[in-house]
Amino acid sequence: MDTERHIATEAPRRERRSVQLLLRGGLALSGSLMTAGFLLQFAHGALRSQGFAPRDVLSATFPLGERLMGAGILVLAATPAVRVLALLLLWTHERDLRFVAVALAVIATLATAIALGGG
Repeated sequence: MDTERHIATEAPRRERRSVQLLLRGGLALSGSLMTAGFLLQFAHGALRSQGFAPRDVLSATFPLGERLMGAGILVLAATPAVRVLALLLLWTHERDLRFVAVALAVIATLATAIALGGG
């Protein structure tokens, strides 16, 4: 009986740990991209950056260093939203409807802000 309780509580811990690793991974990836971009810009003597929109990350008209720094910023900004999605899945699996509702409200707020802000 004690073993069953241990197994039942161990699965949510693993899932929560994976959400924590998701945050750490997003931060590490973001930091790596921004550092690589900065070093590239610095190596080319480009110490100033021009205006940059999220879609410019894919544009070959911008220097690679700026695109890497922009990608790092996008990853950093997207990490909390991805965390909310992961928690939504976790709470849905746990059937914790109160937290599912909160996660859905946060996702709706983020989606509205992105839509009204022009993406």
